[in-house]
Amino acid sequence: MIKKTKAKITGILILVYMLFFIFILIIYSFLLRKENEKDISKALMTHFKVQTELKKGSGLGEAPANLPGDPPVEEGNSALENEDASSQLNGNNPPPDDIRGGNENYPEIERPIDIYSVYWVNEDFSVYYNSNPDIVSDNEIIKAAKSISKKKQQDGLWSKYQYEITVWDKGYLIAFTDISDIIKKEKISFWRMVMIGIISLFFYSGFVLWLSKYLVSPLEIAMKKQSEFLLAAGHELKTPISVIETSHTMMRRENVNNKYLDYAEEELENMSQLVKEMLEVSKLDDYSLIFEKSEINLSKCIEGATLPFEAMAYEKGVSLKLDIEPDISYVGSENHLARLTGILIDNAIRHTNSGDEVLVTLKKIEGKIKLSIKNQGDPIPENEQKNIFNRFYQVDSARHREKGRYGLGLTIASEIAKRHKTEIKVKCKDGWTEFFLEINKNF
Repeated sequence: MIKKTKAKITGILILVYMLFFIFILIIYSFLLRKENEKDISKALMTHFKVQTELKKGSGLGEAPANLPGDPPVEEGNSALENEDASSQLNGNNPPPDDIRGGNENYPEIERPIDIYSVYWVNEDFSVYYNSNPDIVSDNEIIKAAKSISKKKQQDGLWSKYQYEITVWDKGYLIAFTDISDIIKKEKISFWRMVMIGIISLFFYSGFVLWLSKYLVSPLEIAMKKQSEFLLAAGHELKTPISVIETSHTMMRRENVNNKYLDYAEEELENMSQLVKEMLEVSKLDDYSLIFEKSEINLSKCIEGATLPFEAMAYEKGVSLKLDIEPDISYVGSENHLARLTGILIDNAIRHTNSGDEVLVTLKKIEGKIKLSIKNQGDPIPENEQKNIFNRFYQVDSARHREKGRYGLGLTIASEIAKRHKTEIKVKCKDGWTEFFLEINKNF
């Protein structure tokens, strides 16, 4: 229980960290992408402004209004308004060098970017500006511009380009730039963040292991004290019970018979059973105790554990049936597995009404061994099924106390199952209650 609790706390805290880190990573990547898009968009809009100033200076007339949503084009004097401006608009002759991404016009971008623009009017496309004709040909630029124009959006992404479109003279001007290098840098930043997360997870895991141990330590101390109490109480009760048993035997020999002596005998049996179970639980709490394991015939072990309960079933009018596959071999603790089976059969018979059935099944299914004890009777409430293996827990404590049951039998069975690397599961369906466990060939 302590180990499982530690594992749960550790798992939950690490899962929370991972989810939080993934959330931060997604937000970081998203904001970085948006910031780069915003900066490139500003650079493209600056390109439009420069081209507008060049157009004014060339004497070609004022630039028309922008598309809805475009930043307004600033009016006023410009250093570009000179007699050479008209020559800048002819062919592939570029505007001044600062339009190539220098610090003056594109302060938002960390490095110079290559910008291409295409004039689009009446489905005709012509290269208006190519900042790097040696790398990207005019044909490539026109081909990209045609694909961008089909998107019918004023700005956005297409393939490896980010673009902006604005109204220009009698048509449109499409400006775009290759963002491949920027995307590569974003990926590098992403994986750098991932590596930081992995390294920090390593140190965080160490902290979580320490924290889980610290959080569970009160529970571990309580469980240890409970185990010590059970062991001490069991040993302390053995002496007075032995004295009472001896006195009871002597009185029987002297032919003392009365109902009060019968009551004492019944309670004496109950107390003896309680002490036996308390000592058994305290021993199972000691994980340094090593089960003696050997190769056993599990089929004969289960069958042998069932036989002592035939009389009990007959006396109660319960039909006890066996469906055991022969010669199933298993490496485990024969005594403890027989004890587990006995506890489950005893529990099943006690909760089965006269005339109903208890079915013990042992089968090898898909490489696993399944042991099942089913009984007809009232189902166990679903909210109680996880609690019935807890110490001293009883679904109906008053009814069980009257029968001398103290809620330790299923706890013992559960601990034995855990020592064999499995667990007992409960299923209630169609009037049947089934306790079953699946075990691998060896533990």
